[in-house]
Amino acid sequence: EIEIQNLAKIIDINMHASLVFMDNQRAIEFLQTFDQHQTLESICIYDSEKSLFASHSKERYPCPTQQELANFNISKPLFVSDSILSFREIIFEGNNIGSVYVQLTLADIHSTFIRYTLYAVAAIILGSIFAYLISLKLISYITRPIKNLVDISRSISEHHNYKQRAVKISNDELGVLVDTFN
Repeated sequence: EIEIQNLAKIIDINMHASLVFMDNQRAIEFLQTFDQHQTLESICIYDSEKSLFASHSKERYPCPTQQELANFNISKPLFVSDSILSFREIIFEGNNIGSVYVQLTLADIHSTFIRYTLYAVAAIILGSIFAYLISLKLISYITRPIKNLVDISRSISEHHNYKQRAVKISNDELGVLVDTFN
């Protein structure tokens, strides 16, 4: 939103002389300097009567007609499908000498959003896989001593061999359980 407002302001300032002297060739030459602007779809300069004075746009983005301009809100940029539009009056010495219409594509923003969404999904999937693998390791660390106790108690119960002892693996709560069992 700020980019389009700043762009409209730059064009506004540079159109003063062209509009005051009705030099649309100079205006067109200035607008052609925006050829390399990736997101720019259309720049339209209108005179004080709202007639098209100069324009520079991609083929599929023609300048709005006078009737379409009448419905446009000057106060803030407008978001329309895959574009953002801005319309600004060009004021010189307190007089309205024309207006500038700028249209930028949001395709780059959409593709960036999709790319970052894919990065986030990939990070979530990789994080989930990593968490799953860690949990498998932790589960075996916790369940191995308990399974060992169950196996020994089953063996004692079946064979009545009370000399069997559980192997103490750690000094934590599971180690205390093994000591108590032994």
